[in-house]
Amino acid sequence: MGVKKLYGLADVKSAIDMANNHYYRTFLRVRSDVSNEDFGQLRVRVPRDASNNPIDPMAWQGRGSDVGHAFRHVQETATAGKSTYENEQEMLRCTCDALNSHTGQQKLGDLDNANPSGDEHGMGVNRKIVAPLRICSYGYPTGSTVKKRIRSVVVEVMKLGSDTLWIHSTYPNRFET
Repeated sequence: MGVKKLYGLADVKSAIDMANNHYYRTFLRVRSDVSNEDFGQLRVRVPRDASNNPIDPMAWQGRGSDVGHAFRHVQETATAGKSTYENEQEMLRCTCDALNSHTGQQKLGDLDNANPSGDEHGMGVNRKIVAPLRICSYGYPTGSTVKKRIRSVVVEVMKLGSDTLWIHSTYPNRFET
């Protein structure tokens, strides 16, 4: 089926909630070849060939250094220096609009083609969707306390399995002047 489909607000919330504060690599598959200690590490050294590529590309290399973080771009839970949505509902509406736009659907189709199974072999495939908003929504530009109309947003997506969308982040990137 893939991730190229139309999304409702509940679908978007689910994809964001799954990612928020979680490491993408820990969701890719159940691992029985990794100790609990190694599973918690950011990076795990693995044997590499002369080209510095892992000898076993499926070996656990750590959970990575970043987590899903859409919450950093919502006014109530924002990290300093980030552009933000007015509230969580606006984040969901804007993200839903971007995913369902022509650009969003095209990028989701590209992601399905680049990583059909959504597994570790394609985990480096990341799609950044930059889409103008077709709805009226408000947020705050970076460093501003003045609410403005959002003109376009960025949604960073990945896949977990063949048809589960992972929304790593979403944020407003262009505002009405």
